[in-house]
Amino acid sequence: MVVKSGCSVLNNRKPVRIIWTELSGAVQGHSLLATRLRDTAEIPAIGYKHSVSQRLLLKASAAFCRLTSRRTPNFQEVVFGIQSRIHRNSLFHFIWGDEVVGNITRPEQAIVTVHQPMELWSDYFWASLKNFRGVLCMAEREAQEVLARYPGLCAEFIPHGVDTKFWAPNPTLDVRHDEPVICSVGRYMRNFPMLVRVAERMLQRHPRLTFRWVVNPGFELPRDLELALPKARFQLLRNLSPEDLRSLYRQSVAMFMPYNNVTASNAIVEALTTGTPIVTTDVGGMRSYAGAGVDLVENNSDDAAIACLERLLINRGHRERQSAAARSFAERTMNWDYVVHRHLIYYSNVLRGRHVPVSPDFAERLAAAV
Repeated sequence: MVVKSGCSVLNNRKPVRIIWTELSGAVQGHSLLATRLRDTAEIPAIGYKHSVSQRLLLKASAAFCRLTSRRTPNFQEVVFGIQSRIHRNSLFHFIWGDEVVGNITRPEQAIVTVHQPMELWSDYFWASLKNFRGVLCMAEREAQEVLARYPGLCAEFIPHGVDTKFWAPNPTLDVRHDEPVICSVGRYMRNFPMLVRVAERMLQRHPRLTFRWVVNPGFELPRDLELALPKARFQLLRNLSPEDLRSLYRQSVAMFMPYNNVTASNAIVEALTTGTPIVTTDVGGMRSYAGAGVDLVENNSDDAAIACLERLLINRGHRERQSAAARSFAERTMNWDYVVHRHLIYYSNVLRGRHVPVSPDFAERLAAAV
């Protein structure tokens, strides 16, 4: 096997194509990786576009499964079932692989990227992982645990990528220290009670402070938590465009993101790249993303979180240093060029059947960034 131009992989003189099953042209999220690989390395990308032919394919598959009393597969599984027969020499990568683990035939022809923290993996999920050609994890601790259980498996951590050109600081836009904002984004696996407790105490201590929390449409705080907060200064924001979200990051003194568990987080990598200092909880795989510009506190340690937030709020020099460090860390470790490069090396190693240490290059970059 040889690698030509970093992307055209030949195995026994037969072309091997790496096909993706998610496609996105946005500036947010892990799905953008498919577009980047397609544009950078000409790797074919198959994505659900809600076309008539795709909808008919899914309906036909669902009807067949009802007649045969089988589980109805999702779009990724249907595509893989067809394409893996057509392109028997191809290596397929599910960039959202959690749902297909244990649910596809011929897993030896596939790589899966697993997003969920390992505490959520069932015994069946764990047992199914060893059948894949390769496993990518969104945090280093998950990759290390997979390797510990299955030493021969090509398992590795490659960080979440981010568009460092779009998610960038605006040097002409000053953070409003006279009317400061602390932001938070998202709700999945977040520690709501801790967020509300810290916000309540911070708002009492700093009368000009505002908390802005970006949530999904239709989301409302539990009534018992909502009553403790002044609505005028604890604002729930919905339906923000990427541009609006970027403006919120740029204008915020800090981001406060208490989690109960986590691997990768869109909001974390976006805020880091925009130069927003972050205070978050030391849970799950957060340490894989907690380089310079991030303060880690113990989960439910309100006093520690408040101390970190107040230092960013009061000490402008410290806040500026944290902001510059966050941006530098993200540029070193999460820019798309680096993430695509890591994937191309990984594909080459998988096709060669080589086992390499977990992200040695990333570990060096992490140390240099900190």
